[in-house]
Amino acid sequence: MSMDSLAESVCGICNIRRYKRELRHVPLSEIPSIELLKIHPDLHNIIPKIQEINSFNSNDSNVQSSTNNQSFTCINGMFFYEAGLYKTVDRKKRSLIHCDVCMECWSALAKEKIPKFSATNKVWMGDIPKQLQGLTIPEQKLTALYRHNSCIVKLQSPFHSTSTAQSALKGNCISFPQDVINITTTLPLELDDLCDSLKIIFVGSRMPQRSQLKHILTVRKKKIYDALQWLNQNNPLYRYITIN
Repeated sequence: MSMDSLAESVCGICNIRRYKRELRHVPLSEIPSIELLKIHPDLHNIIPKIQEINSFNSNDSNVQSSTNNQSFTCINGMFFYEAGLYKTVDRKKRSLIHCDVCMECWSALAKEKIPKFSATNKVWMGDIPKQLQGLTIPEQKLTALYRHNSCIVKLQSPFHSTSTAQSALKGNCISFPQDVINITTTLPLELDDLCDSLKIIFVGSRMPQRSQLKHILTVRKKKIYDALQWLNQNNPLYRYITIN
């Protein structure tokens, strides 16, 4: 199987990642029943900074001025995810917008139905704040209010020698519930508390190198501090938490 056949992309309507071979790459004007993608009125006051592109075939400068830093955009009142949109220029120097559409969304629109996982159907959770992106497992544990589960992470190297192994480890994580006794009032957690809810098991002839673990088990002080600051300012559950 070639690498091209494994290439992935995102549906511009439901934001679900698919194999590219399973997506239709079409101009917006060719999407059936596209008027069904108009954003639901209930979301207008919830989704921040919606920007509109005035027309499907607007000139290049208009398209560029409508580009935003969000993961979504609103075109003629219809909601699309930026990751599934592609802006090109035709021979007449008109800007065209193409969209990757998964089979489920295409089938629904072809039947004049609202796609199940589209924002039009009020399925929208918002972007993950930058401060909360990329948290490792221990960082998530250190910033969590409730320790409702424990994790056992099993890691193994595909080769006996780390010098010939790939730069990543494979494994699985087992999570099981535990009794919630106390609600945290001070964060981040103490090291002893972290050790109670997170266990690491290495399988192999020798211990892995630190460089192999940095993307899995690393703890960054600034990342934790920024995450807690954001949660303290934006999440009412963290409002009375003391950042230690």
